[in-house]
Amino acid sequence: MANLLSLLDVDGDSKISQAEWLREFGTMEEFQKADIDNDGVIDLSEWTIYSPKFELLHNLSNDSIEHENAAQVGGHAGGFRPGLVPGRILKKTNELEVTAFKEMACDDPAAPYCVKFFSSLGEPIDGEQWVEMENLLQAKNACVMDCKIGGRTFLESEAKNAKLRTDLATKMVKHTPGSLTADEAKKGITKLTYMRFRDAASSIKELKFRIEGYTTKAKDQKAPVSADKVECQKLQHEADVGQALNTYFSTAPNGTKWRVLRQLKGLEAAIPRSDFFKSHELIGSSLLFVYDPDGTYASVKMIDFGKTSKRQGLTHTAAWQSGNHEDEYVVGLRNIIRLIEHS
Repeated sequence: MANLLSLLDVDGDSKISQAEWLREFGTMEEFQKADIDNDGVIDLSEWTIYSPKFELLHNLSNDSIEHENAAQVGGHAGGFRPGLVPGRILKKTNELEVTAFKEMACDDPAAPYCVKFFSSLGEPIDGEQWVEMENLLQAKNACVMDCKIGGRTFLESEAKNAKLRTDLATKMVKHTPGSLTADEAKKGITKLTYMRFRDAASSIKELKFRIEGYTTKAKDQKAPVSADKVECQKLQHEADVGQALNTYFSTAPNGTKWRVLRQLKGLEAAIPRSDFFKSHELIGSSLLFVYDPDGTYASVKMIDFGKTSKRQGLTHTAAWQSGNHEDEYVVGLRNIIRLIEHS
């Protein structure tokens, strides 16, 4: 019971006031009450709980619910659960993403291009946090593409860590044999060296965005087919990335690409007027493209704000130098628009 109470941010080991309960769950009608004392306090140890939200939180703490879209195209496998109501999902996250969602005002010009955020769920177990947000993958047989946006995928705080790590050296050599000398591999490398290598080994360096993965569905296929994620992330040059974009849209109904382009250009136009962009550094954020093979749905939304933080005065176009916190988000966005237009 204590774990469930911690989910609700309620003090005490098994008691919650009616006001606190109603604030969290909105209704008393779904519960079978055992006793309410004279102070209006409910002893949860004497209750039989039927609330769907309460059961959801219990299941979250036991890690027993699986979401059908958990293995999304860009990763996050195991980090999703069904939402509190149909059409929503829960995503395991961190304080930075929770804060970023809350700081994206509903009337911000960029808000229509961001996945909808509904609520956050405390700190369930071991510091875990969850956000309830719009399920972008509701369309049957949806074809999805995840693109990481910006000129780097690491925070400046990560760049300042001078510790030498042999595990990262091993990963670097496994990715590209011969990328380190025998002495470097033995001593280890810093996280900055590894992250710069990883970005340079993809289109992040040249185009300021990277395709994390995508799915397509031809008419004779029963279900969408996934492209190789590792190979997608290794694409470095404009011609290869353009071909991958062309492949993603090759199974889309007529008009899909232009509907997506209108949304991308809408986001580009919104950014200079957006208070959110004026006050935030976006690192490791993605654009999630989704279209329905039947032609009823086409969307692109901003997702992934786990490395987004408050930062004033950024242009989102200037090149990054240590200390300036620039993310080159707009450069990557413009390159996606340009390549899709020519794909």
